[in-house]
Amino acid sequence: MRYLLLPDKFKGSLTSEEVINALKKGILSFDSKAEFQSYIISDGGEGFLDSLESLIDFKRIEIKSKDSRNNQINSYYLIDEKSNRAYIELAKSSGLINLSQNNRNPLYTSTYGTGIEINDALDRGVEEVFIGIGGSSTNDLGLGIFAALGVIFLDKNNNEIMPNGSNLVEIEKLIILDSLRNKIKKVKWFIVNDVENILFGENGAANTYAEQKGANKNDIEKLESGGNSVHQVLSEFFKKDYSKIKGAGAAGGCGYGLKLLTEGKFINGIDILFKIININKVLDGGANYIITGEGQIDHQTLSGKAVYSLTRRLKPFNIPILLICGKNLLKKNEWESLGVENVLTLSKKGHSDKYCMENAKELVEELINDYLKAKNT
Repeated sequence: MRYLLLPDKFKGSLTSEEVINALKKGILSFDSKAEFQSYIISDGGEGFLDSLESLIDFKRIEIKSKDSRNNQINSYYLIDEKSNRAYIELAKSSGLINLSQNNRNPLYTSTYGTGIEINDALDRGVEEVFIGIGGSSTNDLGLGIFAALGVIFLDKNNNEIMPNGSNLVEIEKLIILDSLRNKIKKVKWFIVNDVENILFGENGAANTYAEQKGANKNDIEKLESGGNSVHQVLSEFFKKDYSKIKGAGAAGGCGYGLKLLTEGKFINGIDILFKIININKVLDGGANYIITGEGQIDHQTLSGKAVYSLTRRLKPFNIPILLICGKNLLKKNEWESLGVENVLTLSKKGHSDKYCMENAKELVEELINDYLKAKNT
């Protein structure tokens, strides 16, 4: 039997590669002649560059950057020298992964570090920039990136402001020099973004994602209010409103900000992967199962995360799809709508969340082995 393995990471437990290895071990203990094709996937968030590096030879550009609390860090991005394209992962500098639990609060974080990396790529003369914007610790609408590129933000007294989630309400003006406009126009921009949230409201950036970034209810209200305030300033300045387009709310509104500044095209992370590997050719030889998954399957999955995007694109091939996860919060009709044959859940073994996270590798092996045995007896 042939298996196509395309799992995302189990956050806090297993990397995508570790999930792949566990699946292979569990399958081989059932079918010693099993054949595999496997790829690390990413929705543009943490692991975006790892996914790309597993497919193509890139030049790593090591750089001094800043985390979202303005601390200096070592980071990197990738350049494909053949196509003169830069690939940047927002989570490398502006992600939750860089912050301790006590330092997480989107009122005080900024995407400035990601802007440092983008600016460096522009100075190297790249012709295209792909920015994976998942996994952020921010809710600054991407204005930290603006500032790192040279945009100036002013309050009512013409004092310069360095944007973060807490001071968006104070911004009343911005200045963009013609030299920066020209620099931006010379490049084709692609915003790698798999979520479909708009900027404001119940399904917007702050209300959907800020809590998991460390915000409480009052913080979320401030972020929503500040975002609406600066949105009025930006809409008047740019003479356009992108707050209601799908994906505007990604990465704390970074999708919205980047779209305003660059007129970049939103592109799905899975689309990039499938184009590079030529998914039609991969499946020409057929497959008995496609297996994907992530740490938790929930309603955020249905908002366009990697697993949703992947299953939507693979459904027309009519190959059985299995989801494997630590925890599943979706109802059967919801995951069946993705074209999925079944969801295999580690927590269904009766173990605690802590046990599942600490023993995920062994549980993945056991779960896939048990499922295949049950299907073939």
